[in-house]
Amino acid sequence: MDLLTQSIRSGVRLFRASPGLALSAVVALAMGIGFTTTMFSIVHGATRTLPFDRPEDIVAIEKIPAGQVAAGELSIRQSDVNVWQGPLRTIIGLSAYQPDSVNLSGDARQPERMAATRVTLGTFHTLGVTPQLGRDFLPEDTVAGAPAAVLISDAVWAGRFGRAPDAVGRVLRVNGESRVIVGVMPPRFGFPINSALWLPLASPDALVPGTGERVSIVARLRPGVRPGDAGEELAARTRAAFADAGVTVPAVSVRLIPFTETETPREVIRALYVMVMAVSFVLLIACSNVANLLLARAAVKRQDTAVRLALGATRRHIIVAQFTEALMLSGVASVFGLIMAEAGTRLFAANTANIIEAFWVDLRVDPVVVAFASTLAIVATMASALAPALRASRTNLNDALAGSGRTSLRLGRLGRNLVAVQVSLAGGLLALTMILAQSSVQLRAVQWPYEPNNILTAEIGFTAAALNDPATRTHILDEVVTEIHAVPGVNTAALVSALPGRGGGNWSFALDRPSADSADGATGLIGVTPEFLSVLGGHVVQGRAFTASDSAGAQPVALVNASFVARYSANRAPIGRQVFVGQRGFRIVGVVPDLMPGDIQDVGQDAFYVPMAQMRPSAVRLIARGEVAPSALVAPVRAAFARVDPDLPVSEFFSLYDAAFQDKRVLDVLSTLFLTFGAGALTLTAIGLYSVLSFSVTVRLREISIRSALGASRRQIVALVARESATQVGIGLAIGMALAVGLSRVFAAAVERVHPASAPVVVGIAAALAAVSILALIVPARRAVRVEVAQGLRSA
Repeated sequence: MDLLTQSIRSGVRLFRASPGLALSAVVALAMGIGFTTTMFSIVHGATRTLPFDRPEDIVAIEKIPAGQVAAGELSIRQSDVNVWQGPLRTIIGLSAYQPDSVNLSGDARQPERMAATRVTLGTFHTLGVTPQLGRDFLPEDTVAGAPAAVLISDAVWAGRFGRAPDAVGRVLRVNGESRVIVGVMPPRFGFPINSALWLPLASPDALVPGTGERVSIVARLRPGVRPGDAGEELAARTRAAFADAGVTVPAVSVRLIPFTETETPREVIRALYVMVMAVSFVLLIACSNVANLLLARAAVKRQDTAVRLALGATRRHIIVAQFTEALMLSGVASVFGLIMAEAGTRLFAANTANIIEAFWVDLRVDPVVVAFASTLAIVATMASALAPALRASRTNLNDALAGSGRTSLRLGRLGRNLVAVQVSLAGGLLALTMILAQSSVQLRAVQWPYEPNNILTAEIGFTAAALNDPATRTHILDEVVTEIHAVPGVNTAALVSALPGRGGGNWSFALDRPSADSADGATGLIGVTPEFLSVLGGHVVQGRAFTASDSAGAQPVALVNASFVARYSANRAPIGRQVFVGQRGFRIVGVVPDLMPGDIQDVGQDAFYVPMAQMRPSAVRLIARGEVAPSALVAPVRAAFARVDPDLPVSEFFSLYDAAFQDKRVLDVLSTLFLTFGAGALTLTAIGLYSVLSFSVTVRLREISIRSALGASRRQIVALVARESATQVGIGLAIGMALAVGLSRVFAAAVERVHPASAPVVVGIAAALAAVSILALIVPARRAVRVEVAQGLRSA
């Protein structure tokens, strides 16, 4: 206890006696702990488990071609659910669901477009969740003619009803249909991803295998069951059902994956942990810095240490004292590190709120994060204090009391070796920093074929009923376009199924024949109204444009863009050919320029357009060009939609440029964070190298003075100082470049559309580290060349 008390007092004296050293150490460790904890907090929040009982047993079910584990999944139909339901050896409960979007209205508030999910009976029982208010769906809720029921989320209950207990039994208008609220789900529940409403989904009986609507499946495994065993049981049932029905048995396998991987695939999780590992390099660099500071302090205090050893202190006393000082530095730094982590996590959460939407994701600093930061503080203590403590405890009494500089030189060599570690770790972190920043900058540098900042966009919440009927669809779409054109300041407007820059999907098609058996490729397919070319400033290169006569009852037609022609019809005139999607063919009547139909990240931009009147769109969005900025058109355009239908929700008003980048903000935020991390790593590396060189000049003042007295030039003195760390910097650069290439390849393999560090990037990283090394040399070198010979000889 006396030893610990003395060590604590010594640690407190460190802050008073050496405030500069203490501040430098705390800042370095705070950056290391703060940066690493920020990234860990983000990854921890994004990879939380489902908030259910035994979340590891909840799985999603996919069908894939037999024997192709890495293949894309096949459609699951309602008939599959019928086959798989019933007693199973491996599964406790199995339910189907269909994600949807609905219009919510019925009170004084503006209509809203909300995420909803249709679920079969027993879905919430499978998940192990019960409503916090009211009841679950009952069999009678799925009977035709029964009162329509709806379950609402806690957020809807709070937002629309102020958490009133009598909300159950009230009526909401969902897609224009009155539905009775039968229950309120628990807080933060949004199955499957971010639903706010749940509707009952009936399970049809006696379906032929392979038929029925498309659905998704969630199941709960029996305890101890492996997903592969459950997949084999379900596949066996499928084969038996097809055989009993006399239908050709498809060659399919059934794959079960953790449910959270439907939103966050395993590859993405792997990439996130690569990020945490890379950011932890900042902590290791900080620890190397603090170790160098403590080594320098140990060298300065070597005579004091020798006196303590001579008076009876043991090596244990010296080591405990060193560790106590480092622990106090780390403890103070961890407090500031947690403050940095809180700020960084909040920044990330605020900028990704509408992108990372899975209900189990919770980005915050919680006890796990605090425990992680505390662990980092202990690790930092061990990493920072171990080498200085061992070196100091081995102080040679004779050398120290006689004033010999051998101990200082040994400590200096250890410090230079730590410089190599810092440089190599900085190189690895800068690799991820550069490829993330490069990806973000390249996206922003994409050349649009028109000015996207002058185009207003919005999402329109048409009901499924309005879009399903061709006559109703044509009428309401024409009415909307007419009303928007009447808005003062609007020059032209159109409706599209997918915004330029956001991608028109990946539709399999065939040219000149139905594509049921084979396809010529996959491309974007976008439904449009005839005015879309004028909004985007495009024109027909060949053939004709769409007109009002291309109605639902007319011959289906299509426009293809230049990239489509170059890729699929380069050797044959495209006009007159037919593009088949499934069994339906669209005659190509015109060719248009590339108008950014694909996602801005896509290299290929081939696509074809069809009249929205001739093909049911899955979504409808507005694009409008006006005489004023898009923001000035929001209010009058919203009013125009209200005149068409007061219950029609319109949301997500952005310029086309901002709309295209809405789901890319995660990359922007990560790039910003990593630029901060990379700048911190470079700064700490520069400080570490400066400390080593400055210490070297201090312990070699006598040698430098003698060399100057013997006629050494300034250039020779600078070369002498530079050689102190040149070898270690070179070794660090070599290891750092190898680490940069390796880390970037691992990261790129896990993240789609991110490429490994190229040769120019690696050279740029090496140049940055070399420049930092030169900058760190300037002050110690100037100090060395300005040493007065007499003063240097006296100080030795």
